[in-house]
Amino acid sequence: MAARLAQSKPPRVDEPSVKFFPLRSLAAGALSLALLAPSAVSAEQPRPRGRRLWVISALSLAVASVLDTTSSLGRYEANPLLRNTQGQFSTRRGVAWKSGAIGGTLLAQFLAARKKPESDLYQPLSILNFGAAGLVSATAVRNYREPR
Repeated sequence: MAARLAQSKPPRVDEPSVKFFPLRSLAAGALSLALLAPSAVSAEQPRPRGRRLWVISALSLAVASVLDTTSSLGRYEANPLLRNTQGQFSTRRGVAWKSGAIGGTLLAQFLAARKKPESDLYQPLSILNFGAAGLVSATAVRNYREPR
């Protein structure tokens, strides 16, 4: 009996628990963006109007992206960039593509608004981010309503 227990294989790690690790890192990245973004503007310059609203809109877009990613886990994916060989949502690819797209968009917005502070771009960009967050959230709700 003891020899049989010694030869037994270690328990397998369930795939869903492994899939949630990249989601935690995506959420941590969104949180660090929110915490570091206010320090990117020097104390000598006056605060641009609408910047706080833009940070909130960026966080809402990041949270909507995480919600959309979690709603796709274990489901079949129509987008060939985000699916694995079995046709299901690939967590690794999904997190990489979605975080890269959101991060690149927010970085471009931040750099554009910082380059021309007199143009007051933060408010229109906030409206754009809230609209995109709404669309991504609607996709997540649709994913949750579909059967697996």
